[in-house]
Amino acid sequence: MQNVGLIIVDEEHEGSYQSESVPRYHALDVAAYRAKQFGSPLLLGSATPSLLSYYRALSGRYALLELPGRVQNRPLPVVEVIDMRQEFQAGNNGIFSGKLAQYLGECLDRG
Repeated sequence: MQNVGLIIVDEEHEGSYQSESVPRYHALDVAAYRAKQFGSPLLLGSATPSLLSYYRALSGRYALLELPGRVQNRPLPVVEVIDMRQEFQAGNNGIFSGKLAQYLGECLDRG
């Protein structure tokens, strides 16, 4: 490759960028190495950056660019926290709460 102007690693926090087989490597390290070789900027994108990347940004090693709002002002998703201790006390010894199991079943039924 020649004249690489920018290298982007989207969702940089993803564990799938790290190999589990030999030769072991992390795609982020490879991208950083190649960016240095080409003299190109490296852009790491993530709504939830890895702790290492966030620390490096706060300490000045990386520049931190933040998006102050959501894309097209979309609303945040609805989140419900389920206390699994209560699920266990109610006799649910599975890994999913009753409500999550219900929603997963409905989703599977819809195909």
